[in-house]
Parts: sequence; C-alpha cells; structure tokens
Amino acid sequence: MRRFRWFILLGCWGLWVHGNGAPSSPRTPVALPEAASGLAPSTGWWPIPGDYGVTSHFGDYRWDGRVHTGLDFSTNLRIGLPVRVWKAGAIVRLRVDRFGYGRALYVKHPDGFTTVYAHLDRFENERLRLEDYVRQVRRRTGRLFIGDVFLDDPIPVEAGQVIAYTGESGAGRPHLHFEIRDAQEVPLNPRDWGIVSPHDRQRPVVQGVGLVPARATTFIEGRPEALFLEPSPRRAVDVYPRPVTVTGPVELWVAVLVPSVRPAVRLPDRLEVRLDGQTLYVWRPRAVRFDERNRTGFVYHLGLPGPTTWVPVLRITDSARAPSGLVEQGVEGSLDLGPGLHQIRVIAENRLGERAEFHIPVRRANEGVSESKTAVTFRRPGVLFLGYPTAPGPSAEPVWIWTWQGAVLRAPAAYVRSMASADGLAEADWACPTPDECYRQWLWDEIPRVPSTLLTRYGPWYTLQVSDPGRAHEWRWDRFVWEAPPDGLWAPAVLTAIPVAEPTLPSGLVPWTRVYRLEPSGLPFRAPHRLTWQAPAEARSKPLGLFVFHPKRQRWLLAGTLPEAPLTTTLWHPVPVVVAEDRAPPRIQKDRTLTWDWDRWPLVRVFVEEVGLGLREDRIAFTWDGTPVTDPEQVYYDPDWEAVVFRPSEKPASGEHRATLYVEDWAGLSDRAEFRIYVRP
Repeated sequence: MRRFRWFILLGCWGLWVHGNGAPSSPRTPVALPEAASGLAPSTGWWPIPGDYGVTSHFGDYRWDGRVHTGLDFSTNLRIGLPVRVWKAGAIVRLRVDRFGYGRALYVKHPDGFTTVYAHLDRFENERLRLEDYVRQVRRRTGRLFIGDVFLDDPIPVEAGQVIAYTGESGAGRPHLHFEIRDAQEVPLNPRDWGIVSPHDRQRPVVQGVGLVPARATTFIEGRPEALFLEPSPRRAVDVYPRPVTVTGPVELWVAVLVPSVRPAVRLPDRLEVRLDGQTLYVWRPRAVRFDERNRTGFVYHLGLPGPTTWVPVLRITDSARAPSGLVEQGVEGSLDLGPGLHQIRVIAENRLGERAEFHIPVRRANEGVSESKTAVTFRRPGVLFLGYPTAPGPSAEPVWIWTWQGAVLRAPAAYVRSMASADGLAEADWACPTPDECYRQWLWDEIPRVPSTLLTRYGPWYTLQVSDPGRAHEWRWDRFVWEAPPDGLWAPAVLTAIPVAEPTLPSGLVPWTRVYRLEPSGLPFRAPHRLTWQAPAEARSKPLGLFVFHPKRQRWLLAGTLPEAPLTTTLWHPVPVVVAEDRAPPRIQKDRTLTWDWDRWPLVRVFVEEVGLGLREDRIAFTWDGTPVTDPEQVYYDPDWEAVVFRPSEKPASGEHRATLYVEDWAGLSDRAEFRIYVRP
C-alpha cells in the first residue's frame, strides 16, 4: 500500500478542491494575445453565457490512446444554452452523427483558422435556418444521422452571434466542446489564445514522482521495486529529506495537476524536469496532429489510470518519440546516472507564472546490493499487479508478483538458504538486499522456464518474441489470435498474455476464457493490433462477447459480439481481455415515481443497468399515457448516461402521466417497468 499511498491521498486532494458553485455573469469580448502559431491576435467571445468551468482541457489523455483536442465547457448539465461564435467568420460545415462529435458546427475565419462547436442540441434556425437545412438533407438522403455536410454557400456570422444551443449529442454528458484549428486542420491549444476561465488560477501541485528500476541490477533504496515519492501539496517548493540510493538505470514518471474550483483538475501549462541544473524534459501542450495519435503512449503511461480520474501519469524517460506539439523536449530510453550525488528537479508552472517544485537528491551507488549475484537482465519492471503473502520461516512459500515486463519472486532468506524447494527455485541466482529477504527476477522471454509447480498453480504464460517489428506477426493461444501488423511496434519487444484472477467480472457475465492481462502494460503500439477470439462450434449459439478492461473507468467494456464469429477488436496498447457469456438481464431503475421539470430539462431519463452485450435499440418500447412513442428522435438510448431518453417535441400537459418501458439486450434478456411521471406546471 505504501507504493500507492500518494495515488489515494492526492486523489482525495483533487476531490477536496472540487465544487460546482454558481456561474459568473455572461462574459463580454476578451482580449486575446498573439497565438504561438503566429496567427494575428484578436478579440473573441466566451462561447456560452456564463462560466461553469472547463471539464476537459487541451492535451488531456483518453484511455484508448487519443488526446483531447480542445476545451470542454461545462453547462452545469443544462441543455439549450446559446452558443456564441468566437470570432466573425462563415459557417462552412455541419455534422450530425450518432456518436463522436454528435451535432457539430464549423466556422471558418478570415485568418485561415477554424473553430469547432460540438455536442450541440440543435442549430440556430430563426435567423440562420440551419435546422431547416438539416431536414432537407435528411429528406434527400433518407438518413437520420447525415454525417458531414459542407455548405456550398457559407453563411456569414458576426462575432458573438448565437449559432447553436448546447446539448449532449454524440459522446459525453451535456457540455460544449470547442476547438481552434489552423489552416491545415491541426488543433491548437485554446489557452494560447486567451480562452482561460477566471476560476483556473490555482497553483500547480506535484502529486508524486516515481522511480522505477530499468535493469535487474537496479535496486532503489535496497529493493528491486518502484519507489513513489510524495511532496507536500501545500508547499510551493518541497525537497525530499534524504538522497535516494539507486544502483543502476531508472525510469522516471511524474504525476502533476492544477486544481480547479470548477469542475475538474487539469495538467499544468508547462512541466520541466531538470537533472543537475540541465533541462531534461519539457511538457508544453501547443498543438495535436490527428495522425500522431499512436505516439500518445510516449507522453502518458497508458497502463496507469492516474492518481485521480482526470490526470494521467506523464512518462519522462522514453519520451523522445512523443509529439513535439505536446512534449518540446523528451528523453531517449532510461535515466542512467553516473556515480555520485545528483539533483532531480520537477517544476510545474501555470500561465500566470506560479510554480510548484519538487527536488529529489539521488545517489548512484556502484557497490553490489548483496553477496548473491543476479545473472539476468531485467527491463522495465514496474507497479506490482498481484502478490501473495509470505509467512516467515524456512518452509514459507515464495511470493509470485506480476510486473510490467518481468516477474519478481520474493522469499525469506531462510527459505533460499535452506535449499528446501522441490522445484529448484532455491538453486537460481538470488539477490538478498537484507539478511531476511531475497529476490529472483525474470524477463518475459524467460517465462517458459518458470518452474512447473508455479505454472500449475498460476496457469501458463504465453509469449511472443518480436525481434523484427518491421514485419507482421501472428500469435495464437487459447483460441485467441493476436495480429501485429508490419511496423506495428516501435521497437523489438516480448508480448505476453498472463492469466490473472483480477479484475473480476460483474455478476451475470460467465467467463468462457481466463482473464488475460496483455503485457507489457503501457507499451504504445505504432499501429493498431487486431485481437480475435475464434469461437468453437458449441459457442456460436451462445450470447458471447469479447470484453476489454477500461483502466480509467475501472470497468469491463464490450469490444466484440457473436453470432458472427470470430470476435474481434483493435488495440492501441495492451489491456486485460476476456470472453464471457451474457446472462445478466438489463435492470430498469427501481424508482418508478418521477417528477419532471420541463422548463429546466426538456427530457426525462430512465436509467437502465446493462453490463453485457448492450441494449438493442430496435427492441426499446416506450408508451406515454398508453400511446406508443416510435419516433427515434423522441425515444432513444443514451450510452453516456446509460439511460433511455424520452424527449417529446412539445411540453406535455401538467399533472400526472403514466409511462411504460420495455428493454431487451442482445442476449435476448429483457426487463419491463411502469412509471408515474408528474410534469410540473
């Protein structure tokens, strides 16, 4: 628990600084400084009337390898706030999609850049007639979601003019997504253009710094395990009280945030890491190219969800391949310090120049860690995934621990010296940093030589050695097929599938395979890999799904389904996977008496819990006062809320109404409920 204490404590810090609060008054035009891209400075409008804060910032990490390309303005969960165009220009493009940006609007400006307004509820129609135009395209194409529509005649708009209304279309709950793109459609950081909430003025906080062994001979403070150091969040400058002793190369991670009163934290405007006074690493988000998505794993550690829900862990070492629009200066490989005392200085800075610093003295020792010698090279060990307690005494069972790119076996020194192990483990090379504790480490490509008694207990490990990442590779195990495309990896690697007991499946999902943790966790792929499970004949009549584990949301998500075998998904980095049968029926919320304030919410949501193959939208049946509602724009399923939405075109009569809802999932399981809904006057 010591290793994760800073995750927990500073996660609580992030919660403490939260608060919704009342919005500020509507903003008038704000003066904008010259942007980093060289575009001319100008005056712009705050996009919505009132400042509820920013829920997601430019450069924020998305778990599937993407980074956020704009700002998400909170609407305090309200729908229908007017959206003002930031600067004068012309509307050149509309988008109406079921997912992604949902309803979006694109404005081209005279300076050559474009602003994007997404997740809208509706376009402005009284003056611009945009909804009329959408209806014409729908009639012509016969499609409800018409995708991208480029206007033959761009519609001029003035700065501050209302062009749409906020909503929750596409992905996410009610908010406004705002982007600035240059002439090449490359998203730029809106903060460089002065679009900064007045509430976003807090000093950055360094949450912690992780030192991780990069070789088998690297011991940190006498142990072959990662060490996380926690500065005081209250101090602007903190110094670790004593030198940290390392015996070999290390990797370096940093978790840092800027707390915000409303409604979420973010990464700082600039992060610098110095070694002995020389700049080693600089994070400064300025631009994100859409075609550099596969480099995200060199910016963030994709295998770690971060100390809070919103902030990931920045990868300092091995960051040289990161996009230059996010990381101005990266580090090639691991950090191999010379003998003697060194100073690592972490500096986080906001746009106002306020800083938080954490100074760490590190001593590189050349002496051996013990009389025993390790005979293997151990690359990139990391956070422990699973461990078993070791009882004291010579007869105690060793501890088997999963790590990123290797395995650590820990046992009391008395056990090792006794040579009492029937499987020959005591005959291996051990490192004993203390008189009572010894360690033995393996590489992934050594896994087939793990003693048979351990393989019997914990299950077989499946490995694929990729020595030539330039050619395609195919790897099969337990009916899984992992296909790595040509140039699918940045460098040679050993891919591993490890059977594990966690994370556990929710009730109602029955596994057909073991849960496999695909390794190395946090390894970014150069191109997406394809993972397939080839279902046997007896499985093709079963409601099976291929599920992957979401590291940020900490839950299993559906990736593929039958009856069309095989089950397939694409991966941008290794994740836990399992194939399971859906025996969990959907569950409609238990509260069956609802009060509906139409003037505040022009819709009502009925929450449905579905952990399996998902709801069939063609099998949702809703009645209002005995009349079926079949219009897909009035009744639909919203996966972000996990709710069925009823949104009539007009306000229902005040008073009590009766409604029924029937839902069915792709496994053929169903639920039905009756509701009393009181509509306020």
